[in-house]
Amino acid sequence: MVSVFCLEGNWQPRDLTRSPSLEPGLELLQKHEAISYVHRTVATRTELEHYLRLLRRRPLKDFEFLYLAFHGNSRRALVFDDEPALSLQELGQLIRDSNVPKDFIIHLGSCYGLRVEQDELDAFRATTRAIAVSGYRKSVDTLQAAALELLLFNHLGGPWRDIVRRFQVVAREYPDLCEHLGFRFSPEA
Repeated sequence: MVSVFCLEGNWQPRDLTRSPSLEPGLELLQKHEAISYVHRTVATRTELEHYLRLLRRRPLKDFEFLYLAFHGNSRRALVFDDEPALSLQELGQLIRDSNVPKDFIIHLGSCYGLRVEQDELDAFRATTRAIAVSGYRKSVDTLQAAALELLLFNHLGGPWRDIVRRFQVVAREYPDLCEHLGFRFSPEA
């Protein structure tokens, strides 16, 4: 069973009558004993920094998977409500400066979050000290991305030494969805 720490952005910051969330999907996987999870909604950079700092503490530091579900755009990996957005490099430094424990897997569930050159993705992984990083190169439909993420989390249980193979299995079993969303992961082999 994989343990997931999910920080989710505010999908509808100006419409308080709606509150879409990816948490029901995480709850489904937890009920099927595929994952355990903690979920928090994050509207500001300050809140993101706060929750990243909390990952240093037990029992949160025992989580294996950092799932960042936010808006993104073609220029920035993470977009907040009314604050400056973060590039992938800036996000990596923020994670590093928060002293998040090493050996996490990071999934960046945002549009264009990993629309970068391979060397920039490798630098992000090195800066954050992540075992692996996954995300999207394209603009993604929220429900389609959520479906792939549920499949991904379901495949990630077990020893981390096989993590590349597990990502490859997801890409091989769901090639059309992965291609449609621009899904990528690092390391690739």
